[in-house]
Amino acid sequence: MKYRYPLALVGLAIALPLIGAQFSTMAADGTLHEPFFFTIPLGYALIAIAAGWAGRIAWLRHRQH
Repeated sequence: MKYRYPLALVGLAIALPLIGAQFSTMAADGTLHEPFFFTIPLGYALIAIAAGWAGRIAWLRHRQH
């Protein structure tokens, strides 16, 4: 299965923000503290990398046939 690693990246991209959200807290004044907010753009970046990787695999397979 050639798409195993891009699919693993998509799974990681979905899991990262969910794991980061577990550490969010609400202060007494109503301020939300998210120490792992960076996991959201990191997840988007991983999805973009996985899409490019899968596209390259598909393009190379199409070129061979």
